[in-house]
Parts: sequence; C-alpha cells; structure tokens
Amino acid sequence: MWAVMIGLAAALVSVTNFFDPTVRTKEDVVSAFLEASVKPRSYFEEIDGREIHFVELGDPELPLLFFVHGSPGSWSDFMGLMADPKLNQRFHMIAVDRPGQGETGGKYEASLVVQSSYFSQLFDRNRSGEKIILVGHSYGGGVVAQMAVDQKDRIKGVVFAAPTLEPEPQEEWWLRDVGNTPAVRFMLGDWLDNCNQEMLALADELHRLSAELNVLDMKLCIIHGDADVLVDVSNIAYLKSACPGANIKVYTDEEMNHFIPW
Repeated sequence: MWAVMIGLAAALVSVTNFFDPTVRTKEDVVSAFLEASVKPRSYFEEIDGREIHFVELGDPELPLLFFVHGSPGSWSDFMGLMADPKLNQRFHMIAVDRPGQGETGGKYEASLVVQSSYFSQLFDRNRSGEKIILVGHSYGGGVVAQMAVDQKDRIKGVVFAAPTLEPEPQEEWWLRDVGNTPAVRFMLGDWLDNCNQEMLALADELHRLSAELNVLDMKLCIIHGDADVLVDVSNIAYLKSACPGANIKVYTDEEMNHFIPW
C-alpha cells in the first residue's frame, strides 16, 4: 500500500517538470494522451439534481484512483498523471470537474459536504472490490478530506498535494474580500467569481471539518513544496495534529511550487 502511494507521490512530483500551470485546451489533452494505451472517456451524470462532468479511463476492475482539482481548475490538471503508462497498467482512474469549474457548469458549491456527496456517488463505478485512493490538489485537498471522513470504510488512503486544510490561513486573504465587491465580481466573470466565492466560504468549511478529521486512521501522504507561495507548508503540521490516528508520510522539496500536478 505504501509503495503505491509513494509511487503516486513521485509521479505527481515528476509531472511538475513537464506541464505548465496554464489552462488546458482540447488539443493539449489530445497531445497528452496521444501515445497512452488507454484514452479518457468523458461523461456527464446528473447527481442530486446537478450535472457533474467527469473523465474516466482504464479498466473498472482495477483499483480506483479518484482525483479532485483545486480552485480554479479542471480534471485536466491531472492529465499528466492519468496518461502515465505505469499508472494506466495498475489503476482505473476518475477525475471530476467540480461545480462551476471545467465542464461542470453553473454556480459554485461552497459546501464540502455537498461536493463529497456528489463525487462519492461515482464510487459505484469501482468494480475492483478494493478500497479507493483519493488524490486532491489545493482546494481539492479539503474536498478529498471530507470524502475520506464521509466514506471512511471505502477509502484505502489519501494523497494530498499542497492541500488547503488549515482554516486560519484562509481567513487572512483580504484580496478575496476585494473580489467580493459588485464591480470586481462583474469584471471577474463567472468562472473566476465562482473560485473567489467558494474560497470566501472555505475557512468556515475547514473549521467545521477540523472536528471530524480525527476519525481518519488510514494511510495519508502529503506532498508540499517549500517554494509554494499560495498554500503554506504549515498544512503538514496541521494534518499531523488533526489526524493523530493516521499513518502519515510526508514528501517535501525546496524547489517545488504550488502547481504539483502539472
């Protein structure tokens, strides 16, 4: 189990060198999977009245890796990992577009519990008979933490890449309040406004989640770069404190920035 999660962490770090943190085009996706043995399949599924877009690849009889992106972001943030031939041989993979992001249109969803409910309903696509490994980047770290709490018996482990888990730092971003003024919200447009609105709600969501994290007694891996200027490495110490019963591995790199999946 640890070999799998550490290997996944190493793969996350390695793809950082090959992809820039920019918005992906359809041409980028085609290029990434050009030589892959399996190709991504795109789906829209109505879940609790909300149409959720996700991408799936690989054999559902293989163990499931489930990816959740940050804010802003889309499933394609993980395309470097999903196109990895070694992972293709070992895993079935699903990556979602969170509400208001990617091809999951409409308004943002501020509640981590609601997002957890949406995405965990896709777990039924796992036909391996094995528990699931969750992977969350940045804001997605909070989402997969909630999913692990809510679906504890179905989760084998969680890989956190530069996760936003610690509530207090989220209260200090004064620029988000500027972005919440009517004139700036208009200029941001729907996509970036969705990002800012869910981030404004995140501190309260993480405070609530903090009381639940102590139930996690599974294997957790956290990857964080010292050069990350967006999410503080203090999240490592926070995770250790919040999950005393978990078996936690830490991977750090002094040159790695926030954009680990790229």
